[in-house]
Amino acid sequence: MDLLRVQFVLLCGTSKPGEKNVIAGIFLTHGMLGEAIFKTTEFIMGKQTDLYYLSNVNSTPQLLYQKLLQLVDQPPYPEDGAIIMVCLKGGNTWHVACKVAHERPHVRVISGLNLAMAFSLLTKRDKFPYYQLVQILKQDSCRNIDIFPKNS
Repeated sequence: MDLLRVQFVLLCGTSKPGEKNVIAGIFLTHGMLGEAIFKTTEFIMGKQTDLYYLSNVNSTPQLLYQKLLQLVDQPPYPEDGAIIMVCLKGGNTWHVACKVAHERPHVRVISGLNLAMAFSLLTKRDKFPYYQLVQILKQDSCRNIDIFPKNS
């Protein structure tokens, strides 16, 4: 567990009618990228709940898989949803995340984790269900990729 550098914020209970959804955001990355994005979002936006990071450092795909299941299966995520954000499509983190999403209908996976995606998650997750939010995250993260000067 310590090898994965997991930031746990455990919740008790589920969201009730009239309460906001509690969509889990999980940064699953190579190296320390997830931790860096996690700490940067907290530095800019303050402490966040329902936000986690896992790294493949000193871990196996099987151990990452087990830790992801522990996160996405805890209440209230089976009801409200979880989005796993990986750094690179096609890598071992991607494959592990996709395996979890295949087995858990309340989980979605998106690749290309960047700060824009993280900020979009944190500012919009109480406004949209997880299955719509993942499309918004893709749009927002791509919209923040640009070239300067424009005629380059």
